[in-house]
Amino acid sequence: MAKIAKPPSITIKKRGKSWVVGYRDPSSGRRPRKTFKTHAQAKAYKDKLVETWNRGLFDQLGADKPKERLLTDAILTFYQNRSAKTAYAKTAKRILKRFYRYMRLWHRVHLLDDLDMVMIETFQTSRSRRVSNATVNREFDLIHALLNACVEWKWIEESPAAKLPRLSSHEPEREHWEPGVFRQIFDCLPQDQQDCLSFMGQTGCRNGEYIRLKFKDVARDYSSAQLTSFKGDGSARRRRVPLTLPVQQIIRRRHQVATANGVGGREDFVFATPKGEPFGRCSLAQAVRRARKVLKQEHNIDVGSVTPYGLRHTIATQMANKNVLAAQKMLGHSQLRTTQNYVKFSQDVLNEALTDAAANIIPFEKVDTKRTQSDETGNLTVEKERLSSSN
Repeated sequence: MAKIAKPPSITIKKRGKSWVVGYRDPSSGRRPRKTFKTHAQAKAYKDKLVETWNRGLFDQLGADKPKERLLTDAILTFYQNRSAKTAYAKTAKRILKRFYRYMRLWHRVHLLDDLDMVMIETFQTSRSRRVSNATVNREFDLIHALLNACVEWKWIEESPAAKLPRLSSHEPEREHWEPGVFRQIFDCLPQDQQDCLSFMGQTGCRNGEYIRLKFKDVARDYSSAQLTSFKGDGSARRRRVPLTLPVQQIIRRRHQVATANGVGGREDFVFATPKGEPFGRCSLAQAVRRARKVLKQEHNIDVGSVTPYGLRHTIATQMANKNVLAAQKMLGHSQLRTTQNYVKFSQDVLNEALTDAAANIIPFEKVDTKRTQSDETGNLTVEKERLSSSN
């Protein structure tokens, strides 16, 4: 082929932590870009383009590649094929839209062939600054599925994110509340936050569930309440939980105060300001954090890193010791394994359960050891009495 008279202008620019090589293709008028981690890799690619130009083969670059596909076409085709098979169609649409917007604005990517691992890695890093690593991994599972589908459709040769490692999703274990710690934190909170903490501690509800609670969701006799939680796809899940006597008194008192302020209607929130506005999602967590700081600085009491959501784990453990199915029903879990992740058994509970199980199964004698004090010597003596097993 004839050599094009005017050579293209090839540029190397630094964008964030990566280097971008861009040029204008004289034959097609396109402006392709390619991203590299280091300046040396970008310089080597530029030298390759210059050598290709000097050999007169610049217009044949990519001649053997399949038809170029737009990134938007890949996302729309993937979503149309997979949206009916996933329960999180709306969430998937939001994740893919965010991925396209980032690639379009920051890397100017229009074509699917222009994607590389460095671009996707920068998107992964930017998301990890805003959400947890576990959330980033779930989002990238969808992006991996998108790129793997493009490979199956033969739109690209290989996935640019195939070698991208997953982020470490280890999250610190939530600390359980002890009875003494609850009282110490409770005494440092204002009245409104005390009511919220008591409601969470005696119902095991989520943070957003007590914030959305309205007077119409509470039974007329204050014996139960209907809690509402929203999933990632926007669907609502409701469950009715019983209310203990202290919680009934709290809701009755708040209803009387709200009625006196003119915001005690059926559509008004239970836990709200005097003007009827619901509390913020972080108001209780911030109050507990301030209470921990006051206890440590003024009273030299370290209560650990307890959080309001840790009350949900605590009540799950206490109820699971009695009946794990009741804990699942109370917490509103659709699967039992989710409840098991909340439960944290102490060593005393495990020892007691093992002793009871062994006494009912193993047909051996067990020794009951009692310590008594001698009246004459004052020394402790050990009396061993052999008890026959019931079996």
